[in-house]
Amino acid sequence: PGLRHLEVRQAISQAIDYHAVIEKVTHGVGSISHDIVPPASIGYTPNQPYRYDPGAAIALLERNGWKAGPDGVRSKGGERLAFTMDIGVGAVNTRNIALLVQSYLHAVGIDVTLKLYPYNVIFSYNGPIEKGTYDFADYSYTLPYDPNNYVYLGCHERPPAGENVTGYCNPQVDAGEQAGLATDDPKARAAIYHRVERIVHDEVPYIPLYLLRRPAAFSEDLKNYSSAPSITPWWNAWQWEI
Repeated sequence: PGLRHLEVRQAISQAIDYHAVIEKVTHGVGSISHDIVPPASIGYTPNQPYRYDPGAAIALLERNGWKAGPDGVRSKGGERLAFTMDIGVGAVNTRNIALLVQSYLHAVGIDVTLKLYPYNVIFSYNGPIEKGTYDFADYSYTLPYDPNNYVYLGCHERPPAGENVTGYCNPQVDAGEQAGLATDDPKARAAIYHRVERIVHDEVPYIPLYLLRRPAAFSEDLKNYSSAPSITPWWNAWQWEI
């Protein structure tokens, strides 16, 4: 319930040390994320990245009446900022991220208990993510080249209809995502997605911790190979020669 409050989500975004996560988890391979679509995509928006500022996070919570109790956990009106984070067993990066985020949020008065699931359970149709029975979840997500995120953000795209597993619903975002699908004009689509992605950034329905660059190895005999702008390394396979 506490996550329905915008100030709580914004405070969480300020409590995380993104540079430390990148260095400790990806060993410097990741990069700071500015948007929910890849940099090569139509409508990519270079939003101001979420900034690590635990002092600002604490001040924001204090201003909105979230006071720390004897155990250090903040509450307001009987509502405690105490959550679970669901993660998959065996994914080392996921576990390390969860431990870091747990410590960062603890420092600002937000309690997080880690809850582990087998990989084939956490992402199953009856698992916590698809069923929406989690508070936080931590997992990787492959960005599509096209900026359309309606299946992830649409108000009527909750599972099993779609993949809006966060339960986020904003009529402006919903209308914008649908408008982006209604035209094939790149300039018009870019303007639409700029507006949508600024709203998503400000409302913090989820937090992109970093962008991970994916290395690709190929034979020097392979001609015309070009690294992909997003998902697959074989996007221009029709041009390859060997």
